[in-house]
Amino acid sequence: MSSSGNQQQCRRLGRWTTAEKALEGIDVKGKVAIVTGGSSGIGVETCRALAKAGARVYLCARDMATAERVAEDIKRAAPGSDVRLQLLDLCDLASVRGAAEQLRAAEPAVHMLILNAGVMACPLMHTKDGLEMQTGVNHVAHFYLTQLLLPALTSHGSPARVVSVSSSAHAFGGLEVDDLNWEARAKAGKYGPWIAYGQSKLCNVLFARELAKRLSGTQVSAFSLHPGIITTKLQRHQGWPLQLVLLALWPWSKTVKQGASTSIYAATAPELAGRSGAYLDNCRPARCSAAGADEQLAGRLWTATEALL
Repeated sequence: MSSSGNQQQCRRLGRWTTAEKALEGIDVKGKVAIVTGGSSGIGVETCRALAKAGARVYLCARDMATAERVAEDIKRAAPGSDVRLQLLDLCDLASVRGAAEQLRAAEPAVHMLILNAGVMACPLMHTKDGLEMQTGVNHVAHFYLTQLLLPALTSHGSPARVVSVSSSAHAFGGLEVDDLNWEARAKAGKYGPWIAYGQSKLCNVLFARELAKRLSGTQVSAFSLHPGIITTKLQRHQGWPLQLVLLALWPWSKTVKQGASTSIYAATAPELAGRSGAYLDNCRPARCSAAGADEQLAGRLWTATEALL
């Protein structure tokens, strides 16, 4: 994305930066952005900021009634903004395939793909395709969507970004590539909602790293990120113990507008040129876990994910 050079050098971004602030001085007019999970939480603010700045935004969600309300709210706040709805159910790979086909037909050129949707620490459940829910939604479906949209990301020959919204929780989830779908561990009674969540978030980091490697030499960059501690509907499966933890962490938490800032930064910041594959936090490159930086593990994950499709 283009920006004013002098203004770009003076940008001061960090923990309290909002999504709109992260976009100041950056021209996204006429650019096409696709945002999954755009009808709730930081997805709403990601869509809002991009649309207000002049991008054409495809708000992807499975609940069209809620998505319509969000889109209308954005349009009222920013008259003339271009927000379009796309039905996408990440629990169903057929829906992912159908959405990708519709998006490619509508937009041969895509500049930003923000993989924002997710589920957190839910009980053991499975997607329509038999995938463990968190691995299936947070990683596999987004992996598949990205593969299907790569022609639209690469066709125009100008810079494009794939942004994978991960979490600092990636550091607490080991990755058993040979049991990526949790079949053996679940059968042995070893399924842990938080461990599964951490694994799925580690997958997000490794996916961005391997995608960056595979797209080296192209104009497409890939990034993963930690949005911060934010209270959203993502925590709906959690009981009072987590709520107490969140309350204790409140002084360090972010608003939803602040939580969307690193997604915007990853999708648009010119200073990230040449940093493809990086993990971001608080609108700047950050250190991920040792597992998240393991290039061999990233390659093995890619192969294992392809086997699930």
